[in-house]
Amino acid sequence: RPPRSTPFPTRRSSDLDVSRGLGFGINTPLEIVTITARGQNGRQPGPSDVQRVIQTTCAKHRSLQLLVFILPTNDEDLYVLVKKECCTAGVHSQCVVANTIRKDDSKFKSVATNIVIQINAKLGGVLWKTEPPFKTPTMVVGFDVYHCGRASGRSVGAMVATRNGFLSKFYSTATWQERGQELSTTMCSGITKCVDAFCRSNGKVLPKSIIFFRDGVGEGQLHYVVEVELQVMKVRPHTAIL
Repeated sequence: RPPRSTPFPTRRSSDLDVSRGLGFGINTPLEIVTITARGQNGRQPGPSDVQRVIQTTCAKHRSLQLLVFILPTNDEDLYVLVKKECCTAGVHSQCVVANTIRKDDSKFKSVATNIVIQINAKLGGVLWKTEPPFKTPTMVVGFDVYHCGRASGRSVGAMVATRNGFLSKFYSTATWQERGQELSTTMCSGITKCVDAFCRSNGKVLPKSIIFFRDGVGEGQLHYVVEVELQVMKVRPHTAIL
């Protein structure tokens, strides 16, 4: 919620509707909600208030695709809270800091265009495409591991794969790993899910080739990648998909 002392400038509808020029229409918002704190004493909205509004809105609008949040400041804690609650609720989200959209007319269209591009990507739209040289169905996969810096944190292996010929649509999956563990023991399940997504997006056609990008391993660990992770993918776990 932006501070009431600095209202947003009035915009013409032609300025706001930049999405149509990108071939991506955005309908009028189903509802505009101001997040306020329960109780008195001028308390600022807290985690429970944000959670309550997200849950109530998602329950009210079953076909909801995305929630847009206008944040009063560039507060990382508030941003993380919104993202966490939206992930829990299973809805896409777009956060915009209030000052970002208080630009003058000469800059507003550029700002709005960038926001629309982000929304389009989150809803599965295609921002660009390539003309790859592949002659047969090919899937490009990337894998890396994130390590939480907290003492009690765990590591997460993340895999993303293309699921169309233009390399412009993707599928992603993540798995928990032991803290600090870089090498994956769940490569089989991850690659199976990626191949399944490719298959469903291409009329039950399986990839003939898989190009795999593996990040985060040192030279001393390459033998494990070749002898274990790569061999798991050669087992052809996708034979049971069809």
